[in-house]
Amino acid sequence: IEVAKSLSQLGLIKFYKNEPPKTIEPIFDESKRIIAEKIGNRTPMYADVIKNLSVLYIEEYRFDDAFNSLSLAETIWKTRLKSKKNVNLAAIYTLTGDVYYQQKDYVHAEEKYNDAKKLYEDYFSRDHPEYVHLLSKLSKVYYMQGDKRKAKKTIQEVIGNYDAFIKTYFPALSEREKSEFWNTIKTDYEFFNTIAIEFKDEDPSLVEQAYNNALATKAILLNSSIKIRESILNGDNEELKKMYLDWVAKKEFLTTVLSMSTEQLVENEIDPAVLIDEVE
Repeated sequence: IEVAKSLSQLGLIKFYKNEPPKTIEPIFDESKRIIAEKIGNRTPMYADVIKNLSVLYIEEYRFDDAFNSLSLAETIWKTRLKSKKNVNLAAIYTLTGDVYYQQKDYVHAEEKYNDAKKLYEDYFSRDHPEYVHLLSKLSKVYYMQGDKRKAKKTIQEVIGNYDAFIKTYFPALSEREKSEFWNTIKTDYEFFNTIAIEFKDEDPSLVEQAYNNALATKAILLNSSIKIRESILNGDNEELKKMYLDWVAKKEFLTTVLSMSTEQLVENEIDPAVLIDEVE
């Protein structure tokens, strides 16, 4: 079962590293096979894997496959917990909304995003990253439906939350976490720029804010890692230097590991999940 978990995580990592889908799907399929064989294909763990697999399907425009996977995952969670207020359903509703959005069915996309929004409101605060990221999706739906003022108001709330999160928590994240987080939000900053241009005559301050956003985020992304490296390598703590250099070596090894096939990982007895935990 732990192997299945690691494979599912590895599949997502490879996906977010933009590796070829044909090399990723077999990893998820193997994870599904192990889980189905060991504990069954109507379990929360199985639901989680097919939910992750749906992300790949959406990227490949395999919308029927995505709908089928998400529908089964939703059924599994509802059957298992028998509660409409199940936060695990929020991610499924969000991904289902993504499928509708890709199909330009903005009415149903908004409906699913709002279903997810209600669940996140029940479980998280309004500044929780998942809730804020969902708002960003809604802002784009509003824009595509022609309600640009509502889109502006929503994306402003999103960017305000992102700015606060970056200033408060970003320095404490690992390099991989920083990269992953930035990759998930940078399109929202780009969308804000679009809104700023749309409303430049009515509200010129938005263009100034867009410019300031660009300067601030680039500075934070660059300076945080440079300052940490220089502080360690220029310091007197030899043990800390050794730990840092070991960490750099593990990061480089992780890059190699993520390019290995499933067979190579098994043959060399390498668990990517363990290595990822060590790097973080």
